[in-house]
Amino acid sequence: MKIEKKSCFELKGKQMTLEHTYELPHLVEQNKQLLALSPAKFSGKGEMEAGLFIVKGVIVGQYTLPCSRCLTDVIYDYEQDIEELFSLQPSILQIETEEDEDDLTEEIHPVHGQEIDLTPYIEEEILMSIPFVPTCQSKEECEANQVLEGTGWSVLTEEMKKNKIDPRLADLAKLFDQKKD
Repeated sequence: MKIEKKSCFELKGKQMTLEHTYELPHLVEQNKQLLALSPAKFSGKGEMEAGLFIVKGVIVGQYTLPCSRCLTDVIYDYEQDIEELFSLQPSILQIETEEDEDDLTEEIHPVHGQEIDLTPYIEEEILMSIPFVPTCQSKEECEANQVLEGTGWSVLTEEMKKNKIDPRLADLAKLFDQKKD
């Protein structure tokens, strides 16, 4: 979504309603953890205050991630709040930089050109909402989905580990079995 600078200056104390649906298939290609991403719906308000254009809103959507325990696909709903500050006048950003009291300038984005593009900020918020270790909704669901064997491998239980004899020591085990008889 692009917002023209001109329309921001025309607000004069009023709020602008902002609504847009973002199709972001390139995020799936860039982020190996994302398997699928539904269109992200942004709804919010924009207003001018002290030379800054302030965007506040909510991003809602779904993404599919692999469970870190059982590797099945898990669909997550997300609802991410967003608040971004844009400096439409470069002089305001310079004054803030000189004062630099509460590091607010790091959160103020300078606007170059005649439009404010919200897309990179929406993308950033979506990526920041991804859980660090995605898992299934419940432990039982995850255990039911676990794959216990595949081509050339299988999961060993504790009992199987105890009963299994190291092939290098198999002949030695036969000796002990003979002594018992």
